[in-house]
Amino acid sequence: MYKANRPLFPIMLLATAGLGVAMVLLGVLMSEQRNDLWMESAKVGIQLLAVGIVGGGLSAGWKTVEQKRSDRRKDFELKLENNREVHERQLATFVQVVTAYNGVKSVRRTLKSIGLTSRTGTLDSWQVTNFHTQMSRLNELQLVFEAMVREFGETDLFSSDTSAILKELSGIERYLNKVLAVWEDHGAEIREGSSLKMAANGLTALLDTSMFTEGVVQRRRRVTETMHRHLFGIASAATLEELAQLDASGEL
Repeated sequence: MYKANRPLFPIMLLATAGLGVAMVLLGVLMSEQRNDLWMESAKVGIQLLAVGIVGGGLSAGWKTVEQKRSDRRKDFELKLENNREVHERQLATFVQVVTAYNGVKSVRRTLKSIGLTSRTGTLDSWQVTNFHTQMSRLNELQLVFEAMVREFGETDLFSSDTSAILKELSGIERYLNKVLAVWEDHGAEIREGSSLKMAANGLTALLDTSMFTEGVVQRRRRVTETMHRHLFGIASAATLEELAQLDASGEL
């Protein structure tokens, strides 16, 4: 398809204008010979000159319009690519939060399953081994939240909501850090035959449902809800109601 901004088009317009000038000059120079042919030539020359001038203006205008379109297209593509990169980073962070939270829930369930909610009796070797294994894993998960806190403190990944997410993640990180105090301070004392009460008291904040819900679950929920708005939009009223029922039942 022929395009007006190709190099050939301006050359043709310039040639047309040049021919028009030549015919006008020729008509003027030969006008004294009283020959209608030369007068008509001058008229045609004027018309060709007009075509050249108008065409040149239109060509320049068309090139300007095309350049602006091209610039807008490039800006749009660049913005689209930037948005895609931001979305991918947001999604990766969302997955990281959910994965770390699920890890904490897994540790909590395992510690409850080995009987560390009891405050009477002594620890056997199986309980001691599982206690240290799960506390080591909880330590790793706490470090994941700590790393996310640093990341959110240095970026603006979720625009104006970044600071709110940072606050909630920091709350979860500090909460888990306090739970780990029993392992850091008394880990060497928790061995076979030691009191169950020592381990259970230090794990109250993790194993007590109401405390864990307030300290971790609700904060995680606020974080993921905020991230959801950026990633997937706002949930419907019916979806939010169903989510509230699942939360109340303890399934989340």
